Order: sequence, then C-alpha cells, then structure tokens
Amino acid sequence: MKKRLFALLMAAVMVLALTACGEGGEAPAPVTATPTPGSPAVITATPTPTATSTPVPPTSTPVPVVKVDPSVDFEDGNMDFVAVFNNFATADASQLEIAEFNGSKALKVTKADEKKTPVIAIDVYSLLGDKAADVASVSATLGTTYADGSFNATSGQLLFWTDTNLSKMANDSWSVYMQKKNPYTTTIGMPDGVTFSADVPLLLIYFKEDLGAGTEHGAATLYVDDLAFLDKNGKTIKPAATAVAFNAPAGFKDEKPDRSNLLTLGGTVALDGFNPSAGAWSQAGADMTQEFIDALVPGSVIEISYTSEDGKIWFVFPGAAAGWSRVGDSDWAGNQHDEVYRNNSNGVAQIDYDQIVAICGEDKSTWGATIQCEGSSAWEVFSIKVGTPTVETEFVETVAFDGFATTGSGWGQAGFDFPQEVLDALVPGSVLKLNYASEDGTLWIVLPNAAAGWSRVGDGDYCGNGHDPATLVNESECYVTYEQIVALCGEDKTAWGPQLQAEARTNGEVFSVSVGTFKEVGEKVYKKAVDFDGFATTGSGWGQAGFDFPQAVLDALVPGTCLELNYASEDGTLWIVLPNATAGWSRVGDGDFCGNGHDPALLVGESKCYVTYEQIVALCGEDKTAWGPQLQAEARTNWEVYSVSVGTLEAAPTAPRLHKFTAFDGFATTGSGWGQAGFDMPQAVIDALVPGSVIELDYASEDGTLWIVLPGAAVGWSRVGDGDFCGNGHDGAILLDGSKCFVTYEQIVALCGEDKSTWGTTLQAEARTNWEVFSVRIGQR
Repeated sequence: MKKRLFALLMAAVMVLALTACGEGGEAPAPVTATPTPGSPAVITATPTPTATSTPVPPTSTPVPVVKVDPSVDFEDGNMDFVAVFNNFATADASQLEIAEFNGSKALKVTKADEKKTPVIAIDVYSLLGDKAADVASVSATLGTTYADGSFNATSGQLLFWTDTNLSKMANDSWSVYMQKKNPYTTTIGMPDGVTFSADVPLLLIYFKEDLGAGTEHGAATLYVDDLAFLDKNGKTIKPAATAVAFNAPAGFKDEKPDRSNLLTLGGTVALDGFNPSAGAWSQAGADMTQEFIDALVPGSVIEISYTSEDGKIWFVFPGAAAGWSRVGDSDWAGNQHDEVYRNNSNGVAQIDYDQIVAICGEDKSTWGATIQCEGSSAWEVFSIKVGTPTVETEFVETVAFDGFATTGSGWGQAGFDFPQEVLDALVPGSVLKLNYASEDGTLWIVLPNAAAGWSRVGDGDYCGNGHDPATLVNESECYVTYEQIVALCGEDKTAWGPQLQAEARTNGEVFSVSVGTFKEVGEKVYKKAVDFDGFATTGSGWGQAGFDFPQAVLDALVPGTCLELNYASEDGTLWIVLPNATAGWSRVGDGDFCGNGHDPALLVGESKCYVTYEQIVALCGEDKTAWGPQLQAEARTNWEVYSVSVGTLEAAPTAPRLHKFTAFDGFATTGSGWGQAGFDMPQAVIDALVPGSVIELDYASEDGTLWIVLPGAAVGWSRVGDGDFCGNGHDGAILLDGSKCFVTYEQIVALCGEDKSTWGTTLQAEARTNWEVFSVRIGQR
C-alpha cells in the first residue's frame, strides 16, 4: 500500500514540478500544522516520502535548479571523504566505489540489504576547510540503475550533521521520478543562518524510497555525481580537497549502530510498515498487530529507530482507557513521566513495558489499538520493534560440514550425508549453522531417513506441526539446535539417518553448513600483574621459540590468572609450548589445530593471545616445578611475539543505563597528573543528585584513569571513585573505553554522608596522569 501511495505521490510531484517550478524545478514541500505542546494535537501521519517539516527556518525563497560547475566530480577517483552512516537500526551497510555512470565517473552506492536504507555521509568541512562557512546551497546529480534494466522511482532527503544529530535541510527532498530525468540534478538550500562548519561538518544523502526494492526488479544502485557547494551568489566554491580522509565527528558510526545506553533485545517482533513522521508536538503512528501486542509482556522493551531535530522522541497511546497518554516524555510536557532511554547519538530509543504500565495500567486491552510517536521538534521513525533483554552471544564454529552447498525449489529438499566429525560435534548445547538465501527468508532442516520418520526440524508453524522454529538471522543465517533435533528424532544419532537436508517454502540456496556453539559476548579487560621481561621472539610455522621463566612470572601464575602474549602470525594462530614438562613436551591452548582436543587459547583481534593458568594445569599439573624451566610460543604459520605478561581477565565494565539528564553547564577543564580542577555545582545539579543518580564525565587521560574530588566536604577533602589507585580501598568509578567515567550517588554517600549540604559546593576531577574533561551531566538510572 505504501508503494502505491508513493507512486501516486510521484505523479503529483511531477505535476507540481512542471506547473509550479517549470522544467527541472522542485515541488514545494507540504505544510503541516504545529500544535502547542500542552494538549493532544491533530494526528498528522505522513505516509509519503517527501519532507514535511524543517528543523530550522527555511530559506526565504526557493533555490532554482541550474546546471553548475561542480566542486567534486569524482573524476580523480578519490572517495575517502565519504563514509557509510550506520547509526539507524535500519541503516544499510552499503558498498561504496567509484564507477562509470552516464559518461563520467561517479560515486556508486550498492545496497547490502535491499530492505535497508543507505545513508551516505560527505565530509564537507574537510573538503572545503574555512570556505565551508560560505556554503548557501548544495547541488547534486543523482541517478539510479537496476540490474534488470528497468526504471523505478526513487527518493530521499539531504540532511546535515550537527552536534551528534541529523537535521533536515531547507526544501530538502530529492527524487528521481521520470526515466528521462535520470540522472536528476537537485539544488537544496541551507537554512538561514546555518552552514557547514566544525560543528556542522557533514552532508548526508539519505536514500529513503526505492520502488524497485522488494519486487522482481530488486534494489536500485544509486550514483552520486557533480557535487556543487554554492555561495550566496550561486558561485561554485572551489577547490575541494578531495584527497582528504573522512573525519568522523563524535557520535558518528560508520561501522555499526550506536548501542550506547540501550539493551540488547532478543525474540523481537517488528511492526511492519511503521514509518511515520510529523512536525513538532504532532503525533503519527499505526495500529498494533496482534503479534506485536502479544510480545508486550512484563520485562519487554519497545525500540524505535528515528531521527528528530532536537534528538527527542516519545510514545503516545491515544486510545488508552486512562485517557490520551504520553509515555516516556519525561518533563517535556510537565507531567513528570520517566523518559525514554536514548543512545548517545539520538537515533535509537527504548521504552520499558513497566513505563507503559505505570501510565496505562497492566491490562493491555485498555491501552487502545494505536501506538504513536511524538517529539518536541519535527521527527521521523524508521522502524519499531518489541523484544526482551538478552545476553548478546556469538557463534563459535567447532567443525565445518565440508562440501555442503546446494539449491532447492520451494518445498524441495536437498543435502548430503553426514561426515562422522559433524555427527561427533553435535552434542548437547551445540548448534547447526546454515548460511543461506531464500526468496521469502525461510529455511529449516530435514532428516529424511530418521527412524522416527521423514522429519522436518526447525520449521516452526510453516507446516502446522507446532515445531519450534529455527533461529533466522538477517535472512542469511539459520541456526538449528541439537536439542531441536533430539526433541523429534531422539538422542541416538544412529537413528537420525545418514543424511542432512535443507528446505524452505520458496526457492533457496545453502552456501555452507557448520557445527558450533553460542558463547556470551562479553568484552574482557586485562589487568597486568607482572611482565615477562625480554620475551620478544619469532618462529616459522610449527616452529617454537621462547625463554626461561623468571621466578616473578612463575609466582604470578596462580588460579584465575592468565598469560597474555602480544603477537602477529600469518593466519592468526598462536599458543604456548612447555617443552620440558614432566608430563612430556606439551602444547597448551592449541585447540584442535593439532587434533588433540585441547582447549584453544583466547585469540583477540589476531594480536593478543590468552592462555589461562587452568589450561596449563589441565595438561601439566599444579606443581609448577613440573612445568619445566622454559616457556615457548608456536603457531601454524610464521609468527612473532612482541611481549608476554601475567595478569587477569575480568569482565569489562558496563555503563549504567541512564535517562533524565541534567547538564552541568560549563564543566570543561584540564589537569595534570594528580592535579584537581573543577567548578561550583549549580543548584540544578545538586537537586539532580538523588538516590539512583549517576555523574557521567566525558573525558580523556593519558592512562585512562579518572575520578571525582569533593574538596570542601565536611568529612575532609575526599576522592570518590578512585578505587585502589590511592590505596584507600574506595570503590572505583566505572571507566568505559577511556572516554566515559561514571560515579554514583551511592559512592558519594558512602564517603561523605547523605546530607548534601555537607558535600561542599565544588565538584572536581582528578586522574593519575594528565587529563581533560569535556562535559559533565547527571543521569537517572
């Protein structure tokens, strides 16, 4: 339905373009009302892809579309000033390259997933330097192609980046809507008083609507050419330094979505087609499907991917029995509600089931059929889903099913006989992984010769048999557990039959199959205890080299500790060898590389290798005198070890999940090692420091340390959150990635008491080395 509406819109756009603007002109943007924040507003759902609002006042007059001399024409082949933007949950991990198009070179944007949305960022500030301040409008030539040679209408928006937010430009929509206008040149003005700068460095091309995607035509390939940055007189600003590299501003994610302050959700259910937009204090949404409502259970979380001019968004239940209800809006409407949780880049927001219940009650039937979004500025939502918090896991392959690559038609099966090593690897807790593609995304396995009879496993209710479904990830990975097989075919693997097949409801292909396990993804922090001085050496494939143990290293190897080897090898492998162990020449941490069933070492980034005390003991015993005098390294290929130490691997600190922030305005300062600096606390900050609150400091320091100091506390000059850095046994602050420091209200109370009037008026920061704090705010957990 949405695509039919868009097709009708395109016809209207063509009429408007030809009548209102003349040949090559832009259709004027629709106008929506701007209700006041105090009361419910008229619902202004916007199913069309054109922009309906602007974040700042638009330019006073339309910018005419004219052919201009480009600032960037891509003829030099440079594209390092371009990056793929991935903050949105629906953002596509597009491939970028320079390719021939329409008789010249252009930036080619190829979708990785036709269901997702490419957003391409161009670093204008680095391209133009100080001349970026003169940009009054932007011209771009945009074209599309389809693999089958067809033409389909496409559209999107031009956005700019400001202070970790995306904001719309004035008259910002673009479209390629007639074949004879492909490519199409659009010129879009900057809002009055706003232009590119260090704070607004990026132009983003948002490729929103593609009428070919999801049809037999497939996704469009977008080409971007002849970028022109024009001054107020329409003159092209040149030259552009196209050899520069993309300078990602704070909050920009070009590799993976920003999940800060968010929960990882499992078992998610999406509300398909939920893509509303509206102006400030206007609401738009859709009726909830029964599947979506059923997923709203205690402990569940709703998540939306969005953009808004001021970064704010929340939910509305307009038909609730409790009355028209805002949920997650905090103090925006003066009702003291808990706020939604937003990531730091303001592109994804979450709301807890309990936040809805607190306002609308536990009976879901009284919430009304419709869920809407609303914001204090113009906003747009790209997707909505509900799920339950889960521990993030990753698949660790044990053994590959060599040669499993095959295709099948809908409801047709194809496969191969089980190798013995695959059967042996299928044990409790293990999982079959199938890398695949199918026309409708379905896949499961079949055991055609099982003693229990021809058996589908992981097909869910596709066949109406009530089986548990396989886990399908991104319609490219299918996971079937050992337990799912056993539930249908029994524990006796000889009764499963000799063959494993795949099947789907539609035509499909399986590229590979393997067996493995899911392990929790939890970053570890290595805390060094003692260095193995002088351990730096190299070796060839299957060659060993090393040094005698210093006594300090042996003494440090106790239960719970590990060896860390910083290394490089041609294939990423590494482990250790104890050549003189009483138990015999012993490899430790080599896993199945040598076919001996040993546990593998933990290899991180093919640069760090961790072998635990327990792994050594399992092979060589607890008596360290029986380990022999020497420690060596070894790998399957040429390798080098740069250093070795003993320490512990501990779970990485997790940032507290915060909302309802109160900024400590003006807190930006620096200090030398063991030097303190800070400011008097405003009353708003003091008031925000309540049970459950957390002080968040954005910082940098030479060794990553930071904490706070209350120099005027009645109990005396007080460090809080310094842990054992000062040998006083204090709890440490949570230090995240050396960029965020969290100190809790409870940590302050433990040292300075509950009476805030005794804390003194000044808050300072301190670290062991030179440091800088960029901002401070108080959040609520």
